[in-house]
Amino acid sequence: MAGARALGPRTAIPGTPLSVRPPKRWIPDPRQPGAFVLPVRRLVRGQEQWEADRRIRFTYRRLPAFQPPEMLLTMNQPAPLPVEPARIGPYPAAQVRRVMQRRFGQDLLVVESLLRLACLPTAR
Repeated sequence: MAGARALGPRTAIPGTPLSVRPPKRWIPDPRQPGAFVLPVRRLVRGQEQWEADRRIRFTYRRLPAFQPPEMLLTMNQPAPLPVEPARIGPYPAAQVRRVMQRRFGQDLLVVESLLRLACLPTAR
């Protein structure tokens, strides 16, 4: 049961029927409903600052008709991304990984995002 201890308490996502258990020590982002951040302590010029480098966001969308997850994941992408099988809780899902490079001053940062999508049965 080590995996069960890695999750925090069940939290309802405002404005959706979703109820999720984010990882322990992740807190709700006050600026974005449905998002959770992992606060990280850093020392900047000798002063302690808290930042959120990692973010999890849960959204819920009801569509008028069924669309395959693979199609939804690759919509609005400049180049096709490989779709991989995944799971969200007990539900089969699909995921894509996006790796982007961003400039921060003279540094080049590599930012990775993972998007998972599941279609719930019986329109739950």
